[in-house]
Amino acid sequence: MSKRIIAILMLLTLIALTACGAAPGAVPTVEPVEQEDGATGTPQFLFPKSYAWFLGKMDYAPLGASNVPAPSGDYPIPPEFGESAMVQGNKIILTATDEQRAALAAQTDLLLSQAVDAWMNLNPEYTFQNAEDYSSLVFGMDESYSAIDVEHQIEETNLILTILYMVHSNHILVSGDSDITTEVKLVNYHSEKTAQEFSYPTQSLELAAIQWEETY
Repeated sequence: MSKRIIAILMLLTLIALTACGAAPGAVPTVEPVEQEDGATGTPQFLFPKSYAWFLGKMDYAPLGASNVPAPSGDYPIPPEFGESAMVQGNKIILTATDEQRAALAAQTDLLLSQAVDAWMNLNPEYTFQNAEDYSSLVFGMDESYSAIDVEHQIEETNLILTILYMVHSNHILVSGDSDITTEVKLVNYHSEKTAQEFSYPTQSLELAAIQWEETY
């Protein structure tokens, strides 16, 4: 990708951003990664192996929509998104230049916009926001998901996790920090009170623990 195209993509990012953060579908701005101790070579980035169903994929599929074989060894990352990728233990190790990293972040953001649409279509009152740098995200929802059948509960939970994983992936990509955490809030959209908040991946989503009556 030429420097001129990268510059145009960054300009489009500035135009697309809103006051409350970056809307899914915006082109992420990626900061260059400096090598430590004068080392040379292409930077590496670590992702959970559970991201295999969307990382570098061209088509959207929510978590749990299909059986994805557990990856091992070489990970099939398209060349526009990375020089190479390898599965080691529970991690995917991506080797990518800044341009490849920016391209992968932009592709993930396209999938993210589709995931957000699918989740908000479950309830027209739901809301969603993520920070420009993907450091945080807020789901506006209520307890109605638990009053519907189990299949719906699973679908809604999987879509929340799909969005969370994609945002966290882009937080790693735009920051260049594989150890970074993403701040997550679930807010009662009726009252705007926080129902649950946690730092991912050091903490996890616990929908069943929410006391919704305390958020009114």
